[in-house]
Amino acid sequence: MSRFSIIWPAALLSMACSGRVEDRNPVLADSDSSAAPPSPIPSVASGDAGSGEVDVEAGHSPSAPAGDSASDGAYAAAVDSSTVIGVDAALQPLDAAASDSVSGDGTAAAVDSSPAVLMDAAIQRLDAAACGLSSAVAARWIAFDSDRAAYNRDIYLVRADGSQVVRVTSDPTTEKTPAFSNSGAALAFASDRSGSMQIYTMNLATHAVQQLTSLPAGADEPSWSMDDSRIVFHSGASVYIMDSDGTNAQIVGTGLDDFNAYKYPAMTPDGAHVVFDRNNEIDALNIDGTGFRYVVSNTTTTIETPSVSPDGINVAFATVVSSLVEQIAVGPFAGTTEAFTAQTVTPVASGSARRPAWGPENVIAFEHGAPGGGWQISTASIALSTGPGSTPCDVVGPPGDSRNPSWAPAGFQPQ
Repeated sequence: MSRFSIIWPAALLSMACSGRVEDRNPVLADSDSSAAPPSPIPSVASGDAGSGEVDVEAGHSPSAPAGDSASDGAYAAAVDSSTVIGVDAALQPLDAAASDSVSGDGTAAAVDSSPAVLMDAAIQRLDAAACGLSSAVAARWIAFDSDRAAYNRDIYLVRADGSQVVRVTSDPTTEKTPAFSNSGAALAFASDRSGSMQIYTMNLATHAVQQLTSLPAGADEPSWSMDDSRIVFHSGASVYIMDSDGTNAQIVGTGLDDFNAYKYPAMTPDGAHVVFDRNNEIDALNIDGTGFRYVVSNTTTTIETPSVSPDGINVAFATVVSSLVEQIAVGPFAGTTEAFTAQTVTPVASGSARRPAWGPENVIAFEHGAPGGGWQISTASIALSTGPGSTPCDVVGPPGDSRNPSWAPAGFQPQ
């Protein structure tokens, strides 16, 4: 099988194709490449719908972490120590009938009128050079969800060097799977504040929160198109696409059942395809639901959580290929890759890794388990890898379980 190139400084790891795990998904009825593709998408009927943290009052500037000074050279220019971070402070669940749901009635969004800043002052900056991060990458922000504050899952921001952690939501309900828009103007996420898990967006300048979906099966795992005009997401056994205001929601494709559901969708940069996992494989469809094909073929091991590279050439995903440890691997978007011949990124010895998020300069953020902890991650940190074989650097560790990283675009600064 032909190899492919990624601009990474480290040499490739050799693949070990032993240690297969028990099949979590027997070969599906339609896993033969000759099977008929799914039918074009039908329309959805309208209406289907802690510890260590300090509070900073709105209007006051949070103190910059130790080391954020002009003496830090190029990186200092990217750190605005006077920024007032606006967050969603204790938003109440929206009335679905009064918000923009799938039907998109244009109702005004809920706004947090008194945002506060919650910053974890204890987080220290990583040695960016030792982790292989350029100053530009170290200054970038990453969104993630975590239960670090009293075991309530909320959304946070962190700089890629770990120097600041900012809490974005503090609702008593669950907020998870954040996704930055490519402009940095909005954050999509899933929340059960309306009674079931649905998709919301937050305007990061005004802190207005809009409910976009009201589906009976719930909705989560949002991801934006490159031009921010559309959002793909998971609901039930299906992957959907909708306009970014919640209108015109349609099913792109549907798995056989909830166990074999299409999940973790992401659009290719050209907006032509949706990539997603189906238990033991990575698949792709045209956005109109036609053209089904395998990106990573079905086999008896874990294959999940795809992330498309910014140039659209490669797809990162999580798989178990050796020693019952889940690793991040990379294969080309064009053609079909076998999990056991894909290029691995994270070493077995560093612990399990899943949910990759492809960032600048081919740095990948991901959920990271402790070494020796097995392939299932019970408590995750957010870590970074600069390339195959590099030792992951944990950006956010204890307290709490931290998941679902999403990179902010260059130039983003919290307000």
